[in-house]
Amino acid sequence: MPDIQQLYQLQQIDSNIHTARKFLRKISVGLVESESLISARTAFQEAEKVYKHAKTLMTQLDLEVKSLRQKIERSEKRLYGGKLPPKEAVSVQQKIDSSKRWLDKREDDLLEAMIAVEESEAEYQTCQETLTKIDAGWQTEQADLLREQDEHNQKIDVFRDDRESLELFIAEDELVVYEKLRSKKGGTAIAVVENGLCLACGVMLPNRLVQLALNDDSFHFCESCGRIIHIL
Repeated sequence: MPDIQQLYQLQQIDSNIHTARKFLRKISVGLVESESLISARTAFQEAEKVYKHAKTLMTQLDLEVKSLRQKIERSEKRLYGGKLPPKEAVSVQQKIDSSKRWLDKREDDLLEAMIAVEESEAEYQTCQETLTKIDAGWQTEQADLLREQDEHNQKIDVFRDDRESLELFIAEDELVVYEKLRSKKGGTAIAVVENGLCLACGVMLPNRLVQLALNDDSFHFCESCGRIIHIL
């Protein structure tokens, strides 16, 4: 004779396993980098790229300006040394004038580059702080999710042990019927009946069926949803 109560307990265990697995699937979705973290990292990387480029350009311009000043200084020493022929002195003066014009241009470029470095550094630091803050929050969330994941995995292990123990007391043919119904009926093979009402489908059962289920230990099925009825 089938023990409906044992099958109902088995269904409750299976329901608990199903619920725990749903939580695990939800947790697995959260165990990836968030959109805000990805966005913050992308912004930081772009800001870092701009900042480094600005620093490189400023360094190059600074070296060029220093080199031009040294070049002009050497040329002026030659010019004012009084040893150059007039024609060559004119040529040197022209080169000095040209170098000074170019120096003025590069000094302006250097000033702009210094401003760009200052602005890009501020943006870089802001993005870095934002990324650090978001990453810290994400790391905390990940730790919580991993802890929950471990807890639910442990619960599933306990439920599986309980299920295996309970299966030892249930006939194999009864398990086959239960598993087939559970597969067809969305995980609910056993329908609880209270005051003649099938709680699985909401239909009132005929009194004769309820009485038969109360007095007979064999399987009886809801005439509406087809599940095994369990009278409480």
